[in-house]
Amino acid sequence: MTPSKLQAVAAGMRTSVAQHDTGWTAATLPGGLELVLSRQAGDTWRLALRRERVYPSDTEASILAEVFGVPEGLETARRRSWLDTHPKSARQVRWCVVEFVWREVPEHAPAAVAATGV
Repeated sequence: MTPSKLQAVAAGMRTSVAQHDTGWTAATLPGGLELVLSRQAGDTWRLALRRERVYPSDTEASILAEVFGVPEGLETARRRSWLDTHPKSARQVRWCVVEFVWREVPEHAPAAVAATGV
């Protein structure tokens, strides 16, 4: 996927979060990489990248972090995995997730947020 298409996905997801009361939105990229963007507590944002059975690559994570405006200097993202039951097939699925959490305060530069149980 080209950078301009990724920028369009990111802009669309940010717009969706801003316009809807759910506080989050999701998209799936070619290759099965799933993105979840959420706004928590007003100015705190979370970008989660997940894929079945294998973690998103460092390259994918860094490209998407840049496209979504994750602040530079947020050196490590939280990585975790868990088993879940697929809602349609009832098969066991291992999700591998990389997530970034940061704050965007109006009139200030975006800033990293300490890792929590988000």
